[in-house]
Amino acid sequence: MIHYLERFLVILGAFQPFITFLIGCAAVFISVKTYKNARMSRQHEEFVQLSKIKRDLYVLNSKYYSNFVTLKNNTTRLSELLFKADFAALDDDDLESITKYIDGLTHSASERLTDAEVTYKKKVEYINAISTINDALEELYQLESFVIQTDALCHSLHENSEYSINLMIKAKIWNKEAREAREAREAEE
Repeated sequence: MIHYLERFLVILGAFQPFITFLIGCAAVFISVKTYKNARMSRQHEEFVQLSKIKRDLYVLNSKYYSNFVTLKNNTTRLSELLFKADFAALDDDDLESITKYIDGLTHSASERLTDAEVTYKKKVEYINAISTINDALEELYQLESFVIQTDALCHSLHENSEYSINLMIKAKIWNKEAREAREAREAEE
């Protein structure tokens, strides 16, 4: 029995380099698989981050466009100021000049909206073409500043337009009252 055990150990000793080779091959195979899985996991993480950044870009792009839609709607609603004014105090010429001014503002807001729509479409195409996180982050920072600027611009344009129309209405009313007072004084003399 010992004789068989001695032979088995001799045979095993002869195959030791081969067994070591098989164990080494298995270790290399496992490390290659682990590396591929880690690389795929990293690529998936980058894809998820890129998708999140692209989603934020789409949201900001929509906000940019909605700023101009809001400006157009607010500019269109400026004619309501005429209905709040005292029509008896305004002449037809005064109403017509204020209406022309409002129409000019509405036309300008429509042109801005058209330009914003073209920019919106170009930005959507560019966002779809982005393939790296660095490009997406750069575009995100630019678009954020762009949205903040357009938001402030749209609010200031609307406030200025509303103030100008209110001032025009008051000036027309004041001019009419002053003219009537002057005519009344001239009639008394």
